[in-house]
Amino acid sequence: MIMVRVRNGVLKVRGFIMSRIKILDDATAGQIAAGEVVDRPVSVVKELVENSLDAGADRVVVEIRDGGRAGIKVIDNGCGMSQEELSLAFFRHATSKIARAEDLYSLSSLGFRGEALPSIAAVSHLVMKTRMYDQTVGYSIEICGGEVLSQKPVGCAPGTIVYLTDLFYNVPARRKHLKTKGTEAGLIAAMMQKISLARPDVGFTLIHNNKTVFRAPGSGRLYDSVLAVYGAAVAGEMLEINAKQEDVCLEGFVGKSFLNRRTRHHLTIIINGRYVRSKVLQQA
Repeated sequence: MIMVRVRNGVLKVRGFIMSRIKILDDATAGQIAAGEVVDRPVSVVKELVENSLDAGADRVVVEIRDGGRAGIKVIDNGCGMSQEELSLAFFRHATSKIARAEDLYSLSSLGFRGEALPSIAAVSHLVMKTRMYDQTVGYSIEICGGEVLSQKPVGCAPGTIVYLTDLFYNVPARRKHLKTKGTEAGLIAAMMQKISLARPDVGFTLIHNNKTVFRAPGSGRLYDSVLAVYGAAVAGEMLEINAKQEDVCLEGFVGKSFLNRRTRHHLTIIINGRYVRSKVLQQA
């Protein structure tokens, strides 16, 4: 039995007071959505790098300060955006990846939600500069806490640059639960290494506090990416595998028996160009 009482417009259910349902303002809704998409600096870097890859970039540079807490910059040489697309990119559910629900079953891109950019902009101070290759001028947009501060033409190289500072400045609870600068930087480095193994055709560079901590050549050879991630001592003791059965192709590198590790942390599984974590495949 549930007792419900209504007094002065307030619901009381079994001793719990519940306010009337109401529509949240845009700022609050934006911060909640950001919490679903972005929970720490590595989430921001992942979303931005995947956007770069979906834009056709073959060179991506990520610069972070203090583990990403003080600043994150992602530079790519992708296709860039027009002035109109730049404005639309920060609307919720705006995306170039799908046009209808049926497209969800034939995705070839890394993302489609259309939530990353507006969610990141809702909890940081963000500046984006972008230019298409067939244009002589680029455009920039500046957003703070989800509010557009300025839009203007700007001189920049073809591609896109996203620079954000003060991550979670308006969500202190989220900022409080971030780990140390070293831990957050380590998570970003590990994520970049996984992506470089998935895309050996793309050159990746990670810079932390003005020091290059990781670089993948983007030669197109998986071995070169393995060499960049694990080093010469480990890569030199790995065996290449290449097998195909019906429509399933298995390729990669496996370490010799004496390279065994206590955990599965160094086991990287990539399906259709995306790094995945699968207990079933790990156990197999």
